[in-house]
Amino acid sequence: MNLINKTADFDFKSSFPAPTVPPGQVSAKATSPTSLLVTWSSVPEQHRHGEILLHYVYISYAKKPGDYRSFPAQNHTQLRLGNLQAYTLYVIRVSARNSIGEGPKSAPITARTMKGGKISYKSQEYKNF
Repeated sequence: MNLINKTADFDFKSSFPAPTVPPGQVSAKATSPTSLLVTWSSVPEQHRHGEILLHYVYISYAKKPGDYRSFPAQNHTQLRLGNLQAYTLYVIRVSARNSIGEGPKSAPITARTMKGGKISYKSQEYKNF
C-alpha cells in the first residue's frame, strides 16, 4: 500500500480580504490659495484585515468628478495637497490599502481652496517715540 501525503494548496492572500470599509471622518481645509489639508480617521480594526500600509487620497475638480488623480499617503491620518488652483472647488475621497489590496473609497466631500491675490501692507514710519 502506497500512501502519499498530499498537502492542500492554500492561498494565504485570498484568505484575508482588502479593507472592507473606507476611512471615516474625511475632511479638508484650505491652508493657502493653492493647497488643502485632507484628514481622516483610521479604518476600524475589525475591518482592516491586516496592517494598513498606506492610504490613497483621490482629488478631482468638482466640475469633473470622474477625472481624478490619486496620491499615496504614508501618514495614516493626513495629507497636504499642493499646486492646486486658487478658489477652486474640489471633490476628495480617501481609501486604505493593506497587503492584499485597496479597500472602498470614502463618500465624496468637497473643499475649496482660498482666494488668491497679493497681500499688501502699508508701512508706517514711527519717529520720536
